[in-house]
Amino acid sequence: MSSSTSDGLIVRHFRQIIVWPLQLMPLRPGEQVQRHWKALEEIVGSPWNEVVDEFCADPAEFQERHYKEFVTFLPYVQRFLYQARAGQETAAFHGEASLRVFRRHDVAQARVRFAETDDPIIFDIAHVDLYFFLDADIAILAFEMYTNEIPVRDARNTTYTFVRA
Repeated sequence: MSSSTSDGLIVRHFRQIIVWPLQLMPLRPGEQVQRHWKALEEIVGSPWNEVVDEFCADPAEFQERHYKEFVTFLPYVQRFLYQARAGQETAAFHGEASLRVFRRHDVAQARVRFAETDDPIIFDIAHVDLYFFLDADIAILAFEMYTNEIPVRDARNTTYTFVRA
């Protein structure tokens, strides 16, 4: 579809999940395994809050999608994501998750402006999450944004811009 053909088309509902890997620098030089999420926990009034493990929450809230997600993974991935060991480091206590997720609720919208458009596009933010891994020096920042009634040109620009970021 050419640009001129698609210019008048509207996307009724646009949704994009952006995933950015982040390299974590050592907090304490000389220590092999560092739990970077503890720095977030120590900040008074931090907007980041740990997401309670959905698999250990109230059974009445357990949804079919949780089960499907869990059984999709091979056993060693299940152990990594939902149990105690990862890499060289053992858990600090039995049942400590290898994955920690922190979420913030104070980011409601994002304003994006492209060079060829006059007005910014306002995206609602579904969630902003920060994933930490036990025994890994990376974190993953993930957020989901969406809007309605957006020109195809702007949807395409949004997708391409965030893919390259």
